[in-house]
Amino acid sequence: MQSTNECNVGTQVPAPVFGVDLQGTIADGIFSGTAPAASMSVYEFMLEASLLDLTGVVSTPSGPLAGASVSCQGFVAITDALGRFYFRDLSPGPCAVSGTASGYIITGDQVTIPVTGNGGAWAALDAVPRLSGTVKRWNTQQTALLPVPGAAVWVEPSGGGQAIASTVTDCAGNFALPVAAGTYDVKADHPNDSVATKFINGVSVTSGAACVSFIFDPNPLVQPGFCQ
Repeated sequence: MQSTNECNVGTQVPAPVFGVDLQGTIADGIFSGTAPAASMSVYEFMLEASLLDLTGVVSTPSGPLAGASVSCQGFVAITDALGRFYFRDLSPGPCAVSGTASGYIITGDQVTIPVTGNGGAWAALDAVPRLSGTVKRWNTQQTALLPVPGAAVWVEPSGGGQAIASTVTDCAGNFALPVAAGTYDVKADHPNDSVATKFINGVSVTSGAACVSFIFDPNPLVQPGFCQ
């Protein structure tokens, strides 16, 4: 697996940036509005919300989740590119909002749908990747664990086989992989470390999210394990 160079001091991972084309009409089924062509002037415009019974968003720790399936009162909506969903024609009263997405565990929400004309309800669902963890190494004094940015992390079917998902650690040594429910062998390495590839076998992400911790150390007794 390929990994990246380590982070430079002060390097920050930028937050996602979303933009819209201000020329013409903005309409996405949730909001609509118009704005003149962009120029050096500053324009202020209003977005008029459609009459909806329930709107909301599904978010991961790194940003919105597109393509998630959200259910309420037997109706189903799919989140758009910004993680948004919305429902019309729901019945007033309580509603258990739930969501599913391959590779994620989504926390549901309980809302109350108001009577039509009294505004809509809002739900925010959190989606957590099924597999996450950290990669660290000891400092030269063996007194503190330091993050390992740019380490390659990948998963294989339990017992070996072709890698089915891979990623690299961020500047804090963290990683996340939205893998389907199952049992996997998880491996990690970095070209700047002389230690052999570290691995932990039989990681189960069937019933819930799993978190694993790798420590790069030449001592073979230092083995990866589950997060504390």
